[in-house]
Amino acid sequence: MRYTPSLLRKVAFSLTIFGLMISFGVATLGQSASALSGSEFNASNIIDDSVFFNKNSMSAAEVQAFLNAKLPVCDTNGTQPYAGTTRAAYGASRGYPAPYTCLKDYTQAIPAKSADAYCSGGVSAGTKSAAQIIYDVAQACGVSPKVLLILLQKEQSLVTDDWPWSIQYRSATGFGCPDTAECDSAYYGYFNQVYNAARQYRRYVVQADYFNYAAGRTSFVSYQANAPNCGGTNLTIQNGATAGLYNYTPYQPNAAALANLYGTGDSCSAYGNRNFWRMFNDWFGSVRGAAYSWQMLTQYGYTDANKTTAANMNTLTPGSRVYVGFTARNTGNVAWTNSGPNAVMIGTASPLERQSTFAPGSNWLSPTRPALLKEASVAPGGTGTFEFWMTAPASGGVYNERFNLIANGIAWFNDVGLSYYAKVN
Repeated sequence: MRYTPSLLRKVAFSLTIFGLMISFGVATLGQSASALSGSEFNASNIIDDSVFFNKNSMSAAEVQAFLNAKLPVCDTNGTQPYAGTTRAAYGASRGYPAPYTCLKDYTQAIPAKSADAYCSGGVSAGTKSAAQIIYDVAQACGVSPKVLLILLQKEQSLVTDDWPWSIQYRSATGFGCPDTAECDSAYYGYFNQVYNAARQYRRYVVQADYFNYAAGRTSFVSYQANAPNCGGTNLTIQNGATAGLYNYTPYQPNAAALANLYGTGDSCSAYGNRNFWRMFNDWFGSVRGAAYSWQMLTQYGYTDANKTTAANMNTLTPGSRVYVGFTARNTGNVAWTNSGPNAVMIGTASPLERQSTFAPGSNWLSPTRPALLKEASVAPGGTGTFEFWMTAPASGGVYNERFNLIANGIAWFNDVGLSYYAKVN
């Protein structure tokens, strides 16, 4: 993605290329990081997956409050001076007359979006605020609202611009704007931009082999995407979030850019991924997530989240057994193990340590712990497997068995809502 220099003003937006995963966490509003240094930037791991893909990091109300706090007053009528005249006059001369609508006040009628291979949830149609759109897209596609806010700021300064032009909404996240061609009009519009950017981040993970950068792969990352003579370095990219950032914006900051975090470097400096990292730290705190967190990758034996009606859920007979399992990505920063005092295992949830009605006769570790991690060890970014038998209770009815992961004796993981729905009759 890129911007069109002839049409935009005020800030030098970052260049990008086309713009995925699921995690959850505790919601917090913006918080300033202290004494941020370029030496802290890790080019191989710009931000942890558990932070980047934490769709529950902010509620819709918290997104709105954040926007209000970042920009208390909007110059709606363009009365402030600019370039020897007023903003309204200057904007009109460029084809963008007042009034101007700031992001905190912006609304749009949007179409419905159905779940697909990349965004596991849908988005309902209706007229919605910019904040509600950010939240709804985050929930549908499993990308943090904080990431979307940073992207809107990095690409078009929409979070803090108090007189944004319509073109900034048109290409709000830079999606569909390659360096070598004009922006694709099929992706114009604020909702289109936010939705397709989030969806693309998921696609970078789901179809990692189709893209230049992927977790665990060593690739050359330039300092300037359009200046090969500036060089770059080989990076072994550590996680999906970092791979997605490089696929979306294909360069890394050089030493000069990192030495002057809030300014410019040299002729070979580029700033997109530096600015993403810096803004996230400044606005939301650390880019590092919890030691123990996970993302569900595949399920077998389980029903999908939308298969919760009697017509489409699993149907079992009393006392029958079903073998179920799932694979999970380690999105934390410590390895999982299946032995020792802190072994990683699956446990019952909602509430935690709830005695399951499916446990008797199922060879579980206990009535609240179905099974251990199958692999001996799973490093951060790796994939683990959990499998176990469930024995249907003798009484008929509809059951929703909820589960989560736990590092024994240390902590429960983030709750991704893993459920097994079944009808026993």
